Amino acid sequence: MGVPRLKKFIKENSEYLSRDLTLNLPNTIIIDGTNVLYEIYHKKGLQNDSENLEKLHDFVSTIKKYVKPIFIFDGGHANDQKFPTMIERRKNTLQKKECIFLSDNWIKILKELDEIQIARCDFEADHEIAKIASAYECPVLSGDSDFYLMDLKHGFILYDDFKWEEAKNGIKCKLYHREFWEKMGVKEECVPYLAAFAGNDIIKPQKPGKVEDIVPFLKKNSLDEVLKYVGAKLKPLISSCYSLPETSLVVEYLRTPDNRPISQLSSHFPDWFIELYRKCEVGKYVVDVVLHKRRFLGHNVGYTDTSLRLRQMQYGILINDSKSTITEYQPYVALGDMASELKEKNVKPITQLQLRNIPNLKMITGMDLEHRKDLFYCFLEIEQSVCEDKIDLFHLPIAALAFWWRNNQFTPVQSKERKISKNHKHEFSQWMAILKHTIYLNQLLKFPITKCDVTVITSKVFSKLFEENKKQRSQGENSAGLSEQEELYNALELFIDQLYQS
Repeated sequence: MGVPRLKKFIKENSEYLSRDLTLNLPNTIIIDGTNVLYEIYHKKGLQNDSENLEKLHDFVSTIKKYVKPIFIFDGGHANDQKFPTMIERRKNTLQKKECIFLSDNWIKILKELDEIQIARCDFEADHEIAKIASAYECPVLSGDSDFYLMDLKHGFILYDDFKWEEAKNGIKCKLYHREFWEKMGVKEECVPYLAAFAGNDIIKPQKPGKVEDIVPFLKKNSLDEVLKYVGAKLKPLISSCYSLPETSLVVEYLRTPDNRPISQLSSHFPDWFIELYRKCEVGKYVVDVVLHKRRFLGHNVGYTDTSLRLRQMQYGILINDSKSTITEYQPYVALGDMASELKEKNVKPITQLQLRNIPNLKMITGMDLEHRKDLFYCFLEIEQSVCEDKIDLFHLPIAALAFWWRNNQFTPVQSKERKISKNHKHEFSQWMAILKHTIYLNQLLKFPITKCDVTVITSKVFSKLFEENKKQRSQGENSAGLSEQEELYNALELFIDQLYQS
C-alpha cells in the first residue's frame, strides 16, 4: 500500500523528516481503521481468531487511555483504477492464514465503546481521512505510505512508529510533516511527484525508480521542471491521488451522527441502508456488487461451496436481476488449510425462492418485522419454530448450522458422541462461511433476527470448547453460571443431537 521503499527512506532520514512526540489526552487522532487492522493482524503473525481478538482488545483499551481516537473505514471502490493492484495483492496473500471474522471482530470491539467514534466512507477512505484530520486539526495514524505525500497540516504517524504497546504516561511516536522535506532541499510542492517516478497503487511507471535515487533529482528541480520531465498529463492524476477534497460527507456525519447521513450512494441504496453502511453495520462489499458486479471473497471456498446459495440470495436482494452476473474472486483450497489460487467465477443472483420473489432493498424498506423474519427463515431453509425455545442471541448461529446440515455434500460429521469439532476442519470452515453469509443476509433484511455476536464465537473460551469437543453440562442440568460461550456451544450440540435423531 502506497509508494515502494518510501517508508524505508523516511526511517533512514527521520532526523530531517519527523520529530518525536508523546500523545496524551485531550489529543485526538484519526485512525485508518482498515489499514491499522491489517498492520495489527498480519505484522504480528497472529494464528487464529482468539489471538486476534485479544490483540485488538489490547490496542483499543490502551490507546483510549491516552488519545481520543476516531476510526475511519474504507468503503467500496468508486472505479477500476486499483483493480489490477487488488488482484495482484490478493494473489500475494493467498498463503497467509485469514481469520474469517477479522473485520467483524474489529468493528464489534469498537462499537462496544461509546466514547469511540467510527464511520465508513462511501468509497476508499484515504482522502476522507485526510480531510477529517484537517477538520479536527489532528494527525493521521496509518501504515499506508501514501499519507506521506498528502498535505496533512497536523502531521502523519506511521503505525510502526506508534509505540502503543510500550505506553506509559503517554504514547511515544514520530510525527511526520510533508513540509519537513524542505530541510532536505526538496520543495514541498514536488514531494507528491515521488509517486510519478516510484509508482503507487494506481501509477505504474515503465521503469520504477528507487526513492533514494529520485530525491536528488527533486532537489535540483522546480515543479515546472519536474512536470516537463514526467509529462503535464500526469499532474491531474497526482492531484487525484494526493490532494485533499474540498468537503467531507463523513465529517458532517461525525459532527451530527443523529441526522440522516448524506451519501454519494443515495441513488443506489435506500436511506435506512446508507445509515447502517455509514455506521459500519453492513459490509463494504455491497458497493462493489451493485456498482461493479464483482466481489472479492474473504474466505476459502475449496472443493465444496456450501455458502454459494446464500451469496446468490444476497445478490438477489442487491441486484434483483436474474440475467445479471456477479464475478466472484474466490480463494480456492485444493488440499490443506491455505488457499492455492484465486479463482474467478461468474455467479447468478437468485431472484425467486419457493415461488416467492426475492425483494430488493427498496421493497424491504416497507416490510414489517414479521415479514422480514419469515424471509430470513425461508432463505435459511429452516422452520421458525425450531428456534422458538432458544435464546434470541442463538437463533442466527443455529439457523446457519441447520443450513450447513441440509447443504453439506459429505456425510455429516459423526462420532460416538455426535459432536461438532474443530478436528473436522473442512466441515468447521464450511459452517463458519455459512455463518458469515447468514449474518450478511440478516443485515440486508434489516436485522429481523437478533445480531450474532461474532466475538463470542471467535473467543478463546468458545474455541477451546470446540477443540476439547466437550459439553460443559449434561442436558437437564441447571445452566446457571455458564458463560455465554458455554451456553451457545451447548445449544449447538443439542441441536446437532436433534438433527441426528430426526
